[in-house]
Amino acid sequence: MPSYKTSFSKPLSNIKTILQGVLSLAFLFSIVWFARYLKLLFELPVPAALLGIVIFYIYLMLCGATPRFMANTVQLLLKHMGLFLIPAVISVLAYLAVFTDYAFALFLAIVVSTIISLAVTVMVAKWLLPND
Repeated sequence: MPSYKTSFSKPLSNIKTILQGVLSLAFLFSIVWFARYLKLLFELPVPAALLGIVIFYIYLMLCGATPRFMANTVQLLLKHMGLFLIPAVISVLAYLAVFTDYAFALFLAIVVSTIISLAVTVMVAKWLLPND
């Protein structure tokens, strides 16, 4: 006759993990909702997603580290971050005609903006770092 070992701690730990995941996702969605509310309320000229990132960054700086209740969910989201890029790739495919029509202008804008940002970074680094 097979011996079945029953453990009540395993299901309880699974429930705890699920509840922590739900709580952390609810927290992240509440930040997104709050950012959208602030954007509409004050008619801010920045995207709500960017505002949400700033709010979350300020929260993390005040906490000093990732809160324990969010640790598992954050690891899961980081592990599957590539899935979040799929909508961007689909958007590029949807506007492929625009990209091909303005390919040279887009290429030039990307190259020039990259050179300018690198030059500004070098100048700021030389200004901030001590001379050797």
